[in-house]
Amino acid sequence: MEFSQLDDDVVYLRPLVMEDAEALFEAGNHAEIWTYTAHTIQSLKDAEAYIEDALHKSKTEQTYAIVDRQSNRVIGSTRFYQIDTKNRAATLGYTWLNPAYFGTSVNKRCKYLLFQYAFEKEGLERIQIVADERNTRSCRAIEGLLATKEGVLRKHIICKDGYIRNSVVYSVIREDWPRVKAHLEQAIGYKTV
Repeated sequence: MEFSQLDDDVVYLRPLVMEDAEALFEAGNHAEIWTYTAHTIQSLKDAEAYIEDALHKSKTEQTYAIVDRQSNRVIGSTRFYQIDTKNRAATLGYTWLNPAYFGTSVNKRCKYLLFQYAFEKEGLERIQIVADERNTRSCRAIEGLLATKEGVLRKHIICKDGYIRNSVVYSVIREDWPRVKAHLEQAIGYKTV
């Protein structure tokens, strides 16, 4: 997959770079973001480590900074991982936003841009999204995309606190994309730049 900037009239996604560390710390220094995640950003050092990890995996993952177009500030991050070029599939996740953007159109806009890129430019057949079963806010948001719930992976991941979580697996496949696209366009009044 080619790594490119993705734009709309409210947000844009661009490759995450080390120079984003301070902005990432400001956006992510909120405990409620990290309850169900593998990472935590509570300091500038945490933000730098998050970016270093993303840059280290840049050959196998694509990590984006989510930028608010109006303020030009980083407000979160998202990524493609488990990119499988042979089977034209990828997992979309590690998505987080500053709490000021919870309940706004930002997550749907980001997913629209990422799905459009994956299906229309890169020719993927499948995008998978995986969430902690306890994270009802994320599960509702994924279901709001019209992603199909495929099942639950039991005792799938050992969390940073030692809890062994179940993961809910969702997908959007190429055949779903026209329906999902129309739904998202209506939900966010989508306009390309």
